Amino acid sequence: MDSGSFIDQLREAQVIAQHPTASDLFEYSSGGLSRTNHAEIESHVQDCPHCLNLLALLPEAPLAKLARKAVREISTCDRTPLPASGNNAEA
Repeated sequence: MDSGSFIDQLREAQVIAQHPTASDLFEYSSGGLSRTNHAEIESHVQDCPHCLNLLALLPEAPLAKLARKAVREISTCDRTPLPASGNNAEA
C-alpha cells in the first residue's frame, strides 16, 4: 500500500469518526437527546451536507408525525367560536 492511499483512508476515517451515528441522528430528529447532545448534533448538521441528507432519509418518528398532522389540522380548521356550553348559559 502506498503512503498516499493510506493517508487518504486515514483522513476519510477521521471524517467518518466526526459524524454522529445513525442512531444519534434518529434520536436528534425525534427529540430524544439531551439538550447538550441535541445542540452538538445540530451544530454539526448545520455544516455537514452528508448528515443533513441522512436526516432527510430517516423515517419520521411517530410522535413527530402526529404533531405535524395536528398542526396541519389546526391551521386549516374552521375558527368559528364554539357555542357556549349549557353549564354557562343563563336560564
